[in-house]
Amino acid sequence: MNWLLRALVRYDILRYYRLIPYIEGGGEILVRSSWRFSPVVEWGVRYHIRNMDITPFFQWGKDQDFQVVRSQFARPVAQEFIYGGARMEFLLDADQLVPAPSERGLQFFPEVHGAAAYAIFAGSRFSKGYGNLEFDFYPLRWEPWTLFAYFDLRFDSRKEDFKPEQVFYRGQYGLTYDWQGYFIEGVVEQTRRLDANFYKDTTESSNLAGLRLGSRGIKLGHYNDGISFTGNRFQWVNNWNAQVSLGHYFSNHDWQYLWNLAAQIRWDVCRLYRMIPYLQGEANWRSGGGSTPDATEYAMESGLRFHGVLDLALYYRFQHREDILFFKGPSENQNLIGLKVLF
Repeated sequence: MNWLLRALVRYDILRYYRLIPYIEGGGEILVRSSWRFSPVVEWGVRYHIRNMDITPFFQWGKDQDFQVVRSQFARPVAQEFIYGGARMEFLLDADQLVPAPSERGLQFFPEVHGAAAYAIFAGSRFSKGYGNLEFDFYPLRWEPWTLFAYFDLRFDSRKEDFKPEQVFYRGQYGLTYDWQGYFIEGVVEQTRRLDANFYKDTTESSNLAGLRLGSRGIKLGHYNDGISFTGNRFQWVNNWNAQVSLGHYFSNHDWQYLWNLAAQIRWDVCRLYRMIPYLQGEANWRSGGGSTPDATEYAMESGLRFHGVLDLALYYRFQHREDILFFKGPSENQNLIGLKVLF
């Protein structure tokens, strides 16, 4: 039997305004037929903003089982390393990540939000499981303008098991203008579809530039805007939120669509204690170029959201998807049952 033991000790040296220099040491011990210790020493400076720390750092360490390949054979050797980087740490508390209304002027990282989802396909010909991880960063705000960066990573598993078959990456960057609960965004989007297990000779990628208009409650971290969780056990909420977007594709690889028109709408029906049933609809139309025909995707989703430090949502989703495996590949009507974590 093997054992892995890990330990770290950190010393915060001082605080200068929002800066906290520190030094951290520790490592891990792998217990097998013999003991192997891999030490790590890190030094850096934490910069504290609201409920978030941004930390540039340097780290030295020694890996006792570094793999070296020579003459087609791999063998473990001890290898020292040193590298520098930066990381971001924050509390997963939706209520604490939204700035207070009294805060004005220039704000650094006023909001960070995210979502994680996992679902099972019911009867799909191509996939067995679905996963998604999304983070929305707002690095700078001077009301009513906000810089944003949204990152989305999702995968479809193989039909035979839950191993990822394809991975989809999307990054969106742009500027938001907010007013009275509504927003308009100028956005540039980069998307790639990658093979996860078997190479299919496809490296599809697309770039899109466009505009998006909607109500703030459609965004991550703002689903509960305008909903009170105090007072009566039951409350009719009747909250409607929606957004529409129009974009043009450019500099694409193995992706011949030219325009994208999308819309999304969500209805939060009522509140019972901290539970909110909702209905959601989506539509996405892509204009083809040359001999490529247009493509239309749509979805309907119903679920129950549980409000807390992290919001949880149990949901059922029906969706029609085009180009499932590759560009102009098969299409399918799909049913998913899953769980979301929102903050």
